[in-house]
Amino acid sequence: MQRKDFIRLGVMGDWANPYLTLAPRYEAEQLRAFAQIIRNGHLYKGHRPVHWCLDCRSSLAEAEVEYEERTSPSIDVRFEVVDRADLARRFGLASLPAGNASVVIWTTTPWTLPANQAVALHPEFEYSLLAVESGGVDELLVLAAELAPSVLRRAGIEMSREIAHGKRRPAGGPRAAPSVLRSQRADDPRRARDARQRHGRGAHGSRHGQEDFIVGRKYGLLVDNPVGGDGRFLPATPLFAGRKVFDANPHVVEVLREKGALLHHEPFRHSYPHCWRHKTPVIFRATPQWFISMEQAGCVGPRSRKSARSSGRLAGASNASTA
Repeated sequence: MQRKDFIRLGVMGDWANPYLTLAPRYEAEQLRAFAQIIRNGHLYKGHRPVHWCLDCRSSLAEAEVEYEERTSPSIDVRFEVVDRADLARRFGLASLPAGNASVVIWTTTPWTLPANQAVALHPEFEYSLLAVESGGVDELLVLAAELAPSVLRRAGIEMSREIAHGKRRPAGGPRAAPSVLRSQRADDPRRARDARQRHGRGAHGSRHGQEDFIVGRKYGLLVDNPVGGDGRFLPATPLFAGRKVFDANPHVVEVLREKGALLHHEPFRHSYPHCWRHKTPVIFRATPQWFISMEQAGCVGPRSRKSARSSGRLAGASNASTA
């Protein structure tokens, strides 16, 4: 009907031989080209974090994501420092004062902590080592210097004293136990998301965020996803197996409270991605996907890459997703 109307309106075109991507001849040419790509060794399988709709049970393109206001549980969590001597050295101290030492992170997605592998510190932020009294107990907290007053204020900590001050060292941060919900990992990665707003550090899970994934790949962190396509924790997940991720938030907060790792908890109103079809909140989830590498097996050499970038054909991309 549309083609008939176009012809009636005098629109010029090869109407007898339309360009149809579903035509058998077109599909055959696509398969031949794809087979050549495989033979040349450019195809590989990897993981990428995507917007995942729990109702569609599938990934969403950026155009399928809408942002709406949502209230999430905002938590500040203590990640206890494992190597106190190393932390002292990084702050230029001979030793640390008495009291447990922790790096504090902030997140609005407590359900991601069972997948946490590291704490991210920004290489350009100034950090303070503070001696504080919380609940009648003396402890040491590592906080972004600029944001320390606001963190202490919302946590209700009135007694504090700065012991040392400095930037995160390029070689990585102090070793910490990232969460009572997961095993110990090194505190190496860096990122900036949410840092200026809250306190300058974030929990890091390579399978639940784009920045996390990029940094995790740089530092060799595993991409093991404990959340299934239905939005439930897999059977092997300690404490939360079978729970839906958003329903697990209160349980995660309670476990952190019981273990003494929760510094503060409050509701937080913010913009959050939703599925455009179901109008329900989505999650970031790393899934296995196939990619055509623009560098692997000489697909694009240094000279051709430089030429392509100058012409805008690569648009800064190093890999093209096939799914």
